Amino acid sequence: MKKPEKLMNAGFLILIAVSLITALGFNMITTLISSYAVSFGTELTAVGLISGIFSITALFFRPVGGFLSDFLKKKGFLRLYYLFNRACHRFLCFISDCKYPSCHARASRRTVWH
Repeated sequence: MKKPEKLMNAGFLILIAVSLITALGFNMITTLISSYAVSFGTELTAVGLISGIFSITALFFRPVGGFLSDFLKKKGFLRLYYLFNRACHRFLCFISDCKYPSCHARASRRTVWH
């Protein structure tokens, strides 16, 4: 009979460390979003709304992302994430007066159809 594996093995400890670092990063961003918005002179009601939307969005998208990463495997999920990220970036550059060079570099290479 095979001896059962210990729970506290190297893989489990690495998983715990990565989870801790991710949680710390998320919590640091959550607190910085509000102070960053206040630095622009935003009202406290709007700051609370921005922080709440950030947290609620993460609450809904993390389980979906976990399911998709299991379903699509790693490469498929990364492709889907990349496409979604690019689509959001282009949409935000389209609706705003974007100052980032990547928006203008892509805009200058667009083909104009007559």
